[in-house]
Amino acid sequence: MSGSRILVTTRKESVATGMGSSELFNLKELSDELCWVILSQVAFVGRDNDLRGNLEDIGREIAKKCKGLPLAAKTLGGLLRYKKTRDEWQIILNSEIWELNVAEDIFKPLLQSYYDLPSQIRPCLLYCAIFPKDFVFRPTELIKYWMSHGYQGMEKINGEEYFNYLVSRSFFQDFKKDSDGNIVECNLNHIIHDFVQYLTREEIVAVEVDSCDNLRLGSSFGKAHHLRVTIAVKDQFPVSINGIVKLRSLVSNGKGYILTGEALQALIKGAKCLKLLEFTMDYWNSCVRVKEIPNEIGKLIHLRYINFSWGFLQELPEGVCDRQTLNKLLKP
Repeated sequence: MSGSRILVTTRKESVATGMGSSELFNLKELSDELCWVILSQVAFVGRDNDLRGNLEDIGREIAKKCKGLPLAAKTLGGLLRYKKTRDEWQIILNSEIWELNVAEDIFKPLLQSYYDLPSQIRPCLLYCAIFPKDFVFRPTELIKYWMSHGYQGMEKINGEEYFNYLVSRSFFQDFKKDSDGNIVECNLNHIIHDFVQYLTREEIVAVEVDSCDNLRLGSSFGKAHHLRVTIAVKDQFPVSINGIVKLRSLVSNGKGYILTGEALQALIKGAKCLKLLEFTMDYWNSCVRVKEIPNEIGKLIHLRYINFSWGFLQELPEGVCDRQTLNKLLKP
């Protein structure tokens, strides 16, 4: 075999076909035995063989619920790692969630793991839906996002515990660590991302803007609390956005896009409940040109986090500086 080869992996055959792939290999689902191997490796890490022997029969039945999907096996293993008795494992096996009619079968085992999360950690996972697929998370920044929304009175120490707990439950992947072994970057598996988007489909909205002065969110977005706006290269942030009365956070990204004072004034007027404003979401690829910040921004009494990094501003208005509730202010 001579020359170079490119291997493309995708869940959609249309993607492989569109890229002109010379040959397609459709991978089959894993056997129940292999699902059990993956599940047990995660569930019994650091546990003795006696415990494994006591729970294996129930575990093999749970593995059959994975429908041959490795991510389901891994996620369920992360859930069962914290269950030590036969009764606890039996509850998972007999759960009514397996009978739910959901968008994809893979969501059923993920729902098992999601509903087993402590109630204060669930919104932290769901909030990750506001980011695009393949987004590289920095845990320190993600925790600040969570804190800005005051999830269960979160402080930084709680945020680190919550993040590490979600890691232990196999929700994050592709970890990059520093010399001390601390996670500094990671991301969500595509299926996990689809799952949290499915659960937040009415609360978290993502739109793309291309040469648009006014952005109208349809009536179906009336419950939206969080909005992500992706702006075309060197385009302009919408002068006005309708239907944002209930908005709690707005994040935007784009290369060299322009944010005018007029657009900010309209945003402040229409979304008085904002807690977070992020204009450079993508650390490496996002750049915003902020012409001015109106002093009215001080009227956003709930605002906890604002980021104008790389905004080319010379000074900030007193309305921002006087905001005593701000936990995070990133300025040029």
